[in-house]
Amino acid sequence: MKHNPYQLLWLLPIVFTFHNLEELLVMEFTSFSFSKMPEFLESLYQFNTVALAMILLTLAVTMVIYLDYRLKTKATLYLSILCCGLLFINSLSHIGQFIVLKEYVPGFITALLLMMPFTLYVLILYVTNGFISIKRLFIILAISIVTMGPLIILFLVISRILT
Repeated sequence: MKHNPYQLLWLLPIVFTFHNLEELLVMEFTSFSFSKMPEFLESLYQFNTVALAMILLTLAVTMVIYLDYRLKTKATLYLSILCCGLLFINSLSHIGQFIVLKEYVPGFITALLLMMPFTLYVLILYVTNGFISIKRLFIILAISIVTMGPLIILFLVISRILT
């Protein structure tokens, strides 16, 4: 049976929520330290700030997916693919951190077992179903690499202001 990305895309916010929960639980219930970060970033990584940022990020992803289901425009399609790309790159960064640091990092388990395989599969579906060319997918993945860090910092700063 050939799948269409829209048959699975609604699961993206749920997968992202599980990943966020793993990160939050590790932050709250372990002694994981962010002391290796620059002071500015370390000040943003307070539990309440991170929790709100994760909620806002998940709501943003959910809104993009919802709009894509409702409107099905080129803009919402590319935003949905960008969301998948960002979460795919995020999962790769968790796996990379685990390899480099040689220790568990928050979010590693769900990144490896859930988010990376799911987003990769959905991205492959976008290509195999003709929604996007492989060239454009790689452009979106490159954009994801460049924008992931600034987007996370932006949501942390907004959350810091709101808390």
